[in-house]
Amino acid sequence: MQTIERKLESPSLDALVFQTDDQPASFIIDWFCGWLEDYIAGGAEISDGQTLQIGYSLVRCNVESKILRLESPEFNSMPIRWDANMAPIFQILGWHKYIPESFSFDPDIPMLGQTAIVGKNFDQFPMFGN
Repeated sequence: MQTIERKLESPSLDALVFQTDDQPASFIIDWFCGWLEDYIAGGAEISDGQTLQIGYSLVRCNVESKILRLESPEFNSMPIRWDANMAPIFQILGWHKYIPESFSFDPDIPMLGQTAIVGKNFDQFPMFGN
């Protein structure tokens, strides 16, 4: 697992720290960090335990000693369990943001609450019974 740290220009936060087990594309990391840096520089106050919408998903903020640490949902349980590994967030962000943009489409990113639960064999025929 690698740790990524970025300095923040904020009176209430000195640094952003998160972990990822993959080597996400640098442009996704740069976009994500830039978005968060701009959000904070614009006056947003981030508190411990707060969640932020990032594309489709949420991230949870942990603030201690002016360090902002981020966690992502595990995506396999409800209620949400949080994990230090941010790799799933970057993968989903790539799917929902950069793939449509590569075809010159405007991304139409759903929110985590706009999901559906399907049965285990939903993708097998016959899909519907009478």
